[in-house]
Amino acid sequence: MVGEEEPDVAGTSDRTWVLDPIDGTQSFIHGVPLYANLVALRTTMALPSA
Repeated sequence: MVGEEEPDVAGTSDRTWVLDPIDGTQSFIHGVPLYANLVALRTTMALPSA
């Protein structure tokens, strides 16, 4: 699992979940509805899901 606030750590799987719970943090903090929750699944060969 990879998040924006944490360093990448090598795992034992060819799959990695990439998370950004609040993309657009400043907008969220100021009440502006221009933010998103991002989740993606990355494999060693492709990005099969986002």
